[in-house]
Amino acid sequence: MPTEQRRARMFRQREQELLDAAMALYREQDWRAVTVDHIAALAGIAKGTVYLHVRSKEEVAARLALRYLKRLAGAWSRVPTVPAGRARLLALLDAARALAAVYPGQFALVQASLAPPAPGGLHSEVLSELGAAWAPLDAALCACFAEGSPSAVSGHPLAASALAWTMLQAVSQLPPLPPPDAILPDAQQLLDILMALHSASA
Repeated sequence: MPTEQRRARMFRQREQELLDAAMALYREQDWRAVTVDHIAALAGIAKGTVYLHVRSKEEVAARLALRYLKRLAGAWSRVPTVPAGRARLLALLDAARALAAVYPGQFALVQASLAPPAPGGLHSEVLSELGAAWAPLDAALCACFAEGSPSAVSGHPLAASALAWTMLQAVSQLPPLPPPDAILPDAQQLLDILMALHSASA
């Protein structure tokens, strides 16, 4: 393997080790108290090396969120093809909840990273990557609300996007996670409630 390719592979491997260490700390400690020094120590690398991969602890969290979004995209790519509308929406929510069961608590990183950035927060390049990763997922959910589908949402497209995001949040974070055979009824009930609220506010 050429030297440049080997260096690139080692760089990617080190970044994954860094993210794995950060995720371990995220699960085990109060993330607010975690520092770059803690992440570097657990990953077994120098603090200066961390900054070759990320600019801040906030970017570490954003990279973890990006990894979760990619996993969600992978999970949704394996969802059987069903017509757009209620059936498709429930299938996507079911897959999202199953992923949340495997990676508990990680959706909160997505929420925090996609929130409006604070001054001096995430670099624009990272925000662009997050936006690019979220956009097709948002489109997949919004397509379920296409005009004429059983769960059609009228009005501005943002109404569908906001409603889809609310449902994804709910199924990804409602504790405790139910057994797999209870996921679908829960999602159906959630959909009925949210659709009723949308109709009432229209």
